[in-house]
Amino acid sequence: MIITNRQSVDTAATLDAARRARADGITLLAVGVGPSAMTPEMAGIASGPASENWINVTDYDRLSAAKASLVQALCNSQYWLYSTLSAATVNF
Repeated sequence: MIITNRQSVDTAATLDAARRARADGITLLAVGVGPSAMTPEMAGIASGPASENWINVTDYDRLSAAKASLVQALCNSQYWLYSTLSAATVNF
């Protein structure tokens, strides 16, 4: 799972790493926080279908409201991937 509030510094490298992870059978969950994270890059990171693996919230306070969706997505996944791209610690 990646939780970020912006696009990565190197989009090509990020998307390549996501592609390789998916090729290895890892399900990637993407959580965008704020308008700067609503990018095609986030769609490229998330495993398909995006409706299940890509969530956008307006700010970090809204993550709590998205908790049920995140838990469902995590429970449906066999693997977790954590990325440090602008990662945030979130306490539910």
